[in-house]
Amino acid sequence: MKIIDREDELFPEKLKSIKPKIKQLYIEGNLENLNKFSIAIIGSRNASREGEKTAREFTKELCKYEINIISGLAKGIDSIAHIECLENKGKTIAVIGSGFNYIYPKENYKLYEEIINNGGTVISEYEPNTEPCSSNFPKRNRIVSGLSDGILVIEGKHRSGTTITCQMGLSIGKPVFCIPHSIYNPYGTGPNYILKKGGIIVTKPQDIIDYFGLKKIKKEQEYKNEILKLLSEEILTREELSQKTNKNIIEINQELTVFELDGIIEEIPGKGFRIIE
Repeated sequence: MKIIDREDELFPEKLKSIKPKIKQLYIEGNLENLNKFSIAIIGSRNASREGEKTAREFTKELCKYEINIISGLAKGIDSIAHIECLENKGKTIAVIGSGFNYIYPKENYKLYEEIINNGGTVISEYEPNTEPCSSNFPKRNRIVSGLSDGILVIEGKHRSGTTITCQMGLSIGKPVFCIPHSIYNPYGTGPNYILKKGGIIVTKPQDIIDYFGLKKIKKEQEYKNEILKLLSEEILTREELSQKTNKNIIEINQELTVFELDGIIEEIPGKGFRIIE
């Protein structure tokens, strides 16, 4: 564990202006993540199936752009965002409202370890022996919003911790992206309320990508695949790929379909396939 105060050069610039002021941070894991482009993904602890699916889809897509995913290690949407980020080889940051000797909730202790062991970061402003306390979590939320470059709220009730985080983000000029919900969905009252207060409606991950003008990162692990290596050099048809890889057309089609669904390649009519830049 490392302790950094406001005067330390490693102290995130994005956190210097938030209030109440942060005196010091206790950090485990990768310190470099603190100053990288990040999106906070937040939502209800009692996530719906639809909310869980949405959180996974958005997290998976954002990871393709090497965007760090921030959340609060809570049950529900927070945990899903952290887990999905790890499964997609991304870097995730968990901000906790207790000391490191009292990871909360207890069932997320393994997730806490996995985040650290896979290049992620866990942050607290509380001394290691600080037990979980309800008054600490709203304070934790100001770090989640302050450290992010944007906030995505999946679902949550009005006047919940989720809406508090969003309002904190709006107050310091952070874009807050909201999934719209039916007026009859109790877990949609939070996002719908934030939309009235200046939130930005999004219905697909690309809406966030377009907002920031981001470009997909060519990850090394993607090009370990023989087909992707070939397509990174030139546009090729199914037949040409079959010849160059010594695979039959059925195998080629199966792999191409997976890469198309993942948004890695696209087909140019009459020419063949290419990597999406």
